[in-house]
Amino acid sequence: MKHICEIHETTFDELPPDEQQLITQARLGAEKAFAPYSEFFVGAAALLNNGEYFYANNQENSSFPVGICAERSLLSYLGSIQKIHLVEKIAIVAFSTKIKVPEPVFPCGMCRQTMAEYEYNHNKEWTLLLKGESDKVYKLKGVAKNLLPFTFRLEL
Repeated sequence: MKHICEIHETTFDELPPDEQQLITQARLGAEKAFAPYSEFFVGAAALLNNGEYFYANNQENSSFPVGICAERSLLSYLGSIQKIHLVEKIAIVAFSTKIKVPEPVFPCGMCRQTMAEYEYNHNKEWTLLLKGESDKVYKLKGVAKNLLPFTFRLEL
């Protein structure tokens, strides 16, 4: 089996307006994150097929395993309001007050698994946009295909 990851590098200014707005929404989410321990702020935003935008962020806790990533916070919310099936695109933005984050940041393994399952369950590949503190943006189509090609999967 041959797999080639298809991630395209671009800049914020080269993106279409809806994707610029999506990244802006993710940045707003990151600015409102609760990250007093790591000082690593992450926002995730979704663009739905009806034009709606939603964002969420990471939420830390002094009992470190209890925190939740921005991506899973966003997807849990969209699932709870019955809009997860409308997702077309997701943007993830990260910055820190402690370290430099010039490169786009990729989701952790738990978030990759969660996103991949939602894609499989709705038979739809999402476009994912990743951005750090620089103007560089990584863009890919299909979380499962490009970030977790050997996804653990139970057939339902």
